[in-house]
Amino acid sequence: MVVGEIECDKAEILILSGKPDREPLDWEIHHLLLEEVGANKPFAFRGTLTNAKPKGEIATSGEFGPWNDDDPGSTRVRGSYGFADADLGPFPGIAGVLSSSGDYAGELDELEVRGETDTPNFSLDNVGKPVSLHTDYSATVDGTNGDTRLHPVHAVLGQSVLVAAGSVVKVAGRNGHQITLDVTSQQARIEDILQLAINSDRPFLRGPVDLKAKLSLPPGNQKVIDKMSLDGSFAVNNGRWSSPEMREKLESFSRHAEGKPEDEEAGSAVTDLKGRFALNHGVITFSSLTFSVPGAAVELAGTYGIRSEAIDLHGHLKMRAKLSQTVTGTKSFFLKAIDPLFSKHGAGTELPISITGTEENPVLAVMVFHKKIEKPMAKPKAP
Repeated sequence: MVVGEIECDKAEILILSGKPDREPLDWEIHHLLLEEVGANKPFAFRGTLTNAKPKGEIATSGEFGPWNDDDPGSTRVRGSYGFADADLGPFPGIAGVLSSSGDYAGELDELEVRGETDTPNFSLDNVGKPVSLHTDYSATVDGTNGDTRLHPVHAVLGQSVLVAAGSVVKVAGRNGHQITLDVTSQQARIEDILQLAINSDRPFLRGPVDLKAKLSLPPGNQKVIDKMSLDGSFAVNNGRWSSPEMREKLESFSRHAEGKPEDEEAGSAVTDLKGRFALNHGVITFSSLTFSVPGAAVELAGTYGIRSEAIDLHGHLKMRAKLSQTVTGTKSFFLKAIDPLFSKHGAGTELPISITGTEENPVLAVMVFHKKIEKPMAKPKAP
């Protein structure tokens, strides 16, 4: 027997799994139209539904069947979909409105899905500024439980290209999925990434960045920034500081480090910034953080709080010049006697250094003979 057409509103399709550890697959559909429906043949379908989370409208059409009574997961399906106006707000810690389109084909428990997404105002909620996000993706999806293997996903964040691969797997006994991704990027823009993490209209650093990281995001109702783990490394070559005050200070620092404190043509604020980091519970821990300008290199380790913007970094400053060469006049003469005390590991001068305070008001400190010399790095605010 073949039924020419089946049309129904407020339909619910419930597919039971033969595996005891799997929950039933449940679709709630506004409107469903099936054509030429028979037990031993595929049939055409068209449907519309509202996705619960993220909330948005889905329209899909394709071909389903024939139904496999013995193994429902091996039932074949193919079709295309459109997903519009999906509000990411209900997900703790992220925000934006997503739209997506694509196609799928295969067996229910192993669907090959290809498509693209657009989120013009993606943000880490209450942390940074919105950034446009576009992705082109390919994935293998188990339609019976939502487990997904992501083949390389190409994402464009602002103007930066990121490549990610990994999985989205349901966690037994918990409501949600574990997301694991390996993310790489070459010659991305550090300002695009900083805009997501820092609530500022002007990112403090610009320039190309190479990035490699492993991301882990468990299920749960915490904010994304609080439950996300990130472990990786980065390198910013030829970084440019947005703040004129910072550029001026670094140029002066570079001149002194080269032993040319009075040469206005010497020195540069262009920075090479590299590091290894781990993000947990909203705090970035740097096991290694280095940056250099002509004449000097700084090696640091410590933490930065994304929410608090608190900086706590400690390490060493190495300069090409001897201590006496960083100043002029009488000071230079008297410092020559102690130059050998600060010349270490092939550097003209090596000193303990720290950067503390906040992102808005960082404080640079240098230890000389157990005396801490502090200097605010931010420009004083006008009264």
